[in-house]
Amino acid sequence: MPSHAGERLGETRFRDIFNRMVALAQEKGLTDEKLKVIDATHVLADANRSKAQDRSDDAQKPLTQCSSDPDARVGYKSKTKPFYGYKSHERIDARIGIIEDLVVTPGNVSDVDCFPALVAKLTPGTAVTADQIYETDAHEYLCIRKKLIPHLAVKTNRKDPERQARKGDPAYQAALYLRKLYERTFGEAKEHHGMRRCRWRGRWKTELQCLLTATVQNIKRIVKYAGVSPPLHPLYAQYFS
Repeated sequence: MPSHAGERLGETRFRDIFNRMVALAQEKGLTDEKLKVIDATHVLADANRSKAQDRSDDAQKPLTQCSSDPDARVGYKSKTKPFYGYKSHERIDARIGIIEDLVVTPGNVSDVDCFPALVAKLTPGTAVTADQIYETDAHEYLCIRKKLIPHLAVKTNRKDPERQARKGDPAYQAALYLRKLYERTFGEAKEHHGMRRCRWRGRWKTELQCLLTATVQNIKRIVKYAGVSPPLHPLYAQYFS
């Protein structure tokens, strides 16, 4: 008999539960196709990276073979802050913060790589916002091809007139402000739902943890705003309602 609930129910069942809560939020008018936030957060592996490194021989036994969680990888929160674990890449609806989709990867996978999957099913005319790492020529082209509105934070080294003009667009500025506002969704997951560290070992079990956490966060919002009109942030009401 499988000892882990995820092994008994399977990955698909947990994803189905998550999707059902997202659909319920849509039915209750708690999401719309106005503005989506793309972002990622890191989750520390339930493993001791230092011990694994001490046991490893780079020529013979790589870190992943010595670690108690061989699916985990070293990623970076910043250029000087490495971590050992996973990333949860998420799409958040900016109306009240419903998490609509997520992709879990080892920590060394770039945030950029998951952008296409997270915007793949968006309706034409939807605005998408994300921080500077996502602002690439490929993503701009993808948004244009899919008829999405790219409110991606313009990199500081961009000099072309089109992107410079975008910085003066009030809707662009509002989208970036709302993006920062909904970064608190990740803080909520870490502070109140144990998402600082993996509860189990392995990528697929970490995905279960992320799905369950996002499901609980969504249920909290559904219960809070069931039967009432959710208060919209003034910038959202002005530019995206």
